[in-house]
Amino acid sequence: MVEQGWKEAFVNQNYFRATLFCSRHLLFKRQYNHSIRLFVVKKKRLLLFYPFCCQHPDDSPPNSTHSSHKTCEQTKVSPKNPLISYAQRLQTLWSTFMSQPLIIPKNIAILTSTLFLVVVITLTRAPSYGDWDPLEQKVALFNIILEDIQRAYVEKVDVDKLFETGVNAMLGSLDPYTQFENHIEAQEMNVKAMGRYGGVGLVIAKDIRDKDQIIIISSFERYAFDAGLRPGDRLLQVDGHSVVGQDLEGMTQLLRGDAGTKVTVRVLRPGISEPFDVTLTRQLIRVSDVPAYGFIGNQQDGVGYIRLQSFSSNACTQVRNAIQELQKSGQLKSLVLDLRDNPGGLLSSAIDVSELFVPKVNSRTASAAEIVAGAIQDNDLGVVFGSQTFGKGLVQNVDQLPFQTALKYTVGKYYTPSGRCIQSSSYSLDHEKLKITVIDQNERKIFKTKNGRSVFDSGGIEPDIQWEETPIHEWRRLLHQQGLLFYFANDYAAKHPEGIHSNFHVDDALYRKFKNYVKDQIASGSFSMASRFEEPLASLRSDLEQQGYRETSKNLEKVADSLKLEMENELEHFDHTIRHDLEDSIRARFQPDSARIMAGLLRDEEILQTKQVISDGILYAKLLSPQNKKAAV
Repeated sequence: MVEQGWKEAFVNQNYFRATLFCSRHLLFKRQYNHSIRLFVVKKKRLLLFYPFCCQHPDDSPPNSTHSSHKTCEQTKVSPKNPLISYAQRLQTLWSTFMSQPLIIPKNIAILTSTLFLVVVITLTRAPSYGDWDPLEQKVALFNIILEDIQRAYVEKVDVDKLFETGVNAMLGSLDPYTQFENHIEAQEMNVKAMGRYGGVGLVIAKDIRDKDQIIIISSFERYAFDAGLRPGDRLLQVDGHSVVGQDLEGMTQLLRGDAGTKVTVRVLRPGISEPFDVTLTRQLIRVSDVPAYGFIGNQQDGVGYIRLQSFSSNACTQVRNAIQELQKSGQLKSLVLDLRDNPGGLLSSAIDVSELFVPKVNSRTASAAEIVAGAIQDNDLGVVFGSQTFGKGLVQNVDQLPFQTALKYTVGKYYTPSGRCIQSSSYSLDHEKLKITVIDQNERKIFKTKNGRSVFDSGGIEPDIQWEETPIHEWRRLLHQQGLLFYFANDYAAKHPEGIHSNFHVDDALYRKFKNYVKDQIASGSFSMASRFEEPLASLRSDLEQQGYRETSKNLEKVADSLKLEMENELEHFDHTIRHDLEDSIRARFQPDSARIMAGLLRDEEILQTKQVISDGILYAKLLSPQNKKAAV
């Protein structure tokens, strides 16, 4: 049905111009100066009509007596529909007729074109969509809805954002891992998977205290770190262009580029009054899956250590090289593979890495890292230490899409050698929202390892020796979230340009300075003790008062005060954990990642306990025996 009268569709100067709107999906409108295109969609075949074009002699282009209409292109149509075939022949005759110079009075032109449009509409309204499969229908509907919103919505819309919102809402109803990746996200995902990119080896972020400023939060060893850039440096310019107020994506693209090209950055470092320039040569940056390896404590003890933080395409090669370097000492007796906080990566890399290790895991060990831990545990090749892992037993494929985008989607589940799937949750759609259901402990099934030990499916990997994972308490979370550890480390580095000793640690005197620093930040308003519990407590108090439950509301005030007091005491109760975090932040200003990580092992209680167990050959063998019951420490 045509929804606008012809009076509104015609006339601009001396030539005919019209836009045909259709309320149903049988016709799609497009507008051009000298033609109306009527699209008839039928099984992905397209028939284009140029029903009329006339031009007054005075409007002819230079060096031309009259304009001639170019013969229109037409696609093949199904001979099964006689109406469409007839319309195609009619179009051919019309195009031939219109290719000849012709002057038609305006009133006759309008009448003729109107009659022709009536014929075309009559012919093209006939096709039925009954033979379209459901997928084609949904694709057509999505296209029409998006076009209609872009054309007629009351305000201008961001079509890219609207499209991504719609697609991700659709995919998000399946599981948390099926996602559409726009061109920026797809590029970053490709970097993580391949483990390399052309750039300088920096990680940048917006300053927590000043969102217009960009700071360096990590400087890669062998790249930007070796060129003199450090975490805490404030980025001012890139090749002479100010970065103040710029977005991170744009700055990232400026820093990246082809290997061998140069880029100059201007930075301001805490403790140095004047900015300085550093010229970097872009390289093929290989993101390290193994940022550190070595021996835990005394080399003569023979306990090797490898930190595996991700599973890119380089993971297996880097692990193998680390093992070979440790073996060169001639003292390697056992090996700890540290998978804590490893989010996973490529399935193929996880399979390649599954060799003879003593893995350490925690609740943030997931996906490909769980494959390695499960394979070693099921084959009784090593002992797993730590806390229960995340429990992601799903595998995703990544399809490259047009326009430098990608689709990541779940294609299956993986099973460890004993036949168990460690997926901890199931997903379903409940009232148009994704419902995540944790699998009940009573529903878990028992499987057997190669030596006959009992292991369970679902719920991730349960370590052979378990310990309670150190919680991220509220004070610690706030210190990281608001950057107090980061800024204190900046101040410390500014006051100690001479650097730190290899045996540096946060002693009592330095920790007192940090606590005083925190108090000063609270007093100045630079640090807020507002915890994640305060807002829901305040909302609940307000609701209780509105309903007349004033006594209960007063009791909640006491709860809030008690919470604040407990949080203040956490600086003392959890001082060991905060000291470790503080030491790590300070070391990052002076040492590359490899040295920083290895130094931290000497104060890592979980690592030290692991070393003690695997150094006891009798206990280690007992843990792998069939009668072994899981131990807790």
